[in-house]
Amino acid sequence: MIFTVKDPDSVFKWALAAGATEVAPISEGHGWRIGRVIDPFGHHWEIGKPLS
Repeated sequence: MIFTVKDPDSVFKWALAAGATEVAPISEGHGWRIGRVIDPFGHHWEIGKPLS
């Protein structure tokens, strides 16, 4: 699931501070600025925004 937000960097940092674990850091590729975390319940989240 991709959680699409205006500022993925801030939301990614917020998720880590709230207890998520980084799976893939925020980066740019395939037209997205995106990163992946896993929450304390085991759910994977991609946090990003389209670059265009």
